[in-house]
Amino acid sequence: MQLQAPPAEGKGDMDDKKDGPKGGPKDGRDLRAQLKDAILTLTAERGPGKSISPAEAARAVRPEDWNRLMGMTRHAAIELVREGRIEILRKGKPVDPDEVRGVVRLRLVQEGAASAPVEEE
Repeated sequence: MQLQAPPAEGKGDMDDKKDGPKGGPKDGRDLRAQLKDAILTLTAERGPGKSISPAEAARAVRPEDWNRLMGMTRHAAIELVREGRIEILRKGKPVDPDEVRGVVRLRLVQEGAASAPVEEE
């Protein structure tokens, strides 16, 4: 099962255009950038070898309706994996970003470790 691409800007229910008096101050950054920043900040704060739940990043960005951000949070995490900045873990082991499913955790890439599992032939 592969994740589908998020809706185009302006067509999703959680784009950053909803920021304002009810959603908080609009700071000009898009929601995905805010999620990526939150993931990197939280994983750095947690420390080497430690992981966070994607929900922690979503809560940091939108505490009032974080659960609606979970799909976008996973997509942001996948982008960070492809940039070589974090690893997505399933049962404590890095998983290929194209094979992400179920409960996962996020951590910074370990020094000297490959960021994606090697495919066996």
